[in-house]
Amino acid sequence: MTCAAVFRLEVPAGAFKPGLYTCQVNIIDTVAGRFAFPRLKLLVR
Repeated sequence: MTCAAVFRLEVPAGAFKPGLYTCQVNIIDTVAGRFAFPRLKLLVR
């Protein structure tokens, strides 16, 4: 069974200096005993 959850994170535009960042979301399912740590790149100009 696959389920989906939607989340949203907002930060002020000036919170990051220009550069390449790696964003990671930690997903822990204690009931199923599973976990995932997806990452994505974020470029701030």
